[in-house]
Amino acid sequence: MTVMEKTKWTIERLVEIGQDEAFELWKDLPAVDINELDGEYAGYVPTGTDEELRKRVDEIQFNESSVKGYWLGKAYKALSATKGEGYNHWRRLGRKVERSIQFTTEIRTSYIDGKPSLMMKYSPFNNRNAPSNLTDEIRKLDDGLYIGAATTKLPDDTRTVPNLFILTGPIGKWVGVDDEEAELK
Repeated sequence: MTVMEKTKWTIERLVEIGQDEAFELWKDLPAVDINELDGEYAGYVPTGTDEELRKRVDEIQFNESSVKGYWLGKAYKALSATKGEGYNHWRRLGRKVERSIQFTTEIRTSYIDGKPSLMMKYSPFNNRNAPSNLTDEIRKLDDGLYIGAATTKLPDDTRTVPNLFILTGPIGKWVGVDDEEAELK
């Protein structure tokens, strides 16, 4: 019996397991069907008992005063049976929600383990807020529960250690990115 078969997964449990266990789960999961993800999803980061990691994540990713704001999650829309697009959504001071850092989606071979993953690539949009070599890979844990692994390509063509995140939803409809021209001013 696998870990997935033994455990009824919840967001609370997934956040408690930490990065290493989330990565072990992710490696055994199937790719998400591109047409399954539709709308906005809530985002979380599994930090487990690693207090230092939790503090760093809270300061950078879950802080309305940080450069990007408080990360709320991601959004997805299929454009065809094989391709789609998406964006991240953030809450800023004053509870203003911003939708930016756009990406494309496509089922491809994982950079991490060579298995199928829903790949999220930021480079096609040349967004100044996301490195062009950043790629997220999403796999399905259960209905409405997904684990993502984010890596960045290094100058020697290797990739960074994956940073894991969790998505649940949908929690809302697709809205679309905010005006990119306003973001660049």
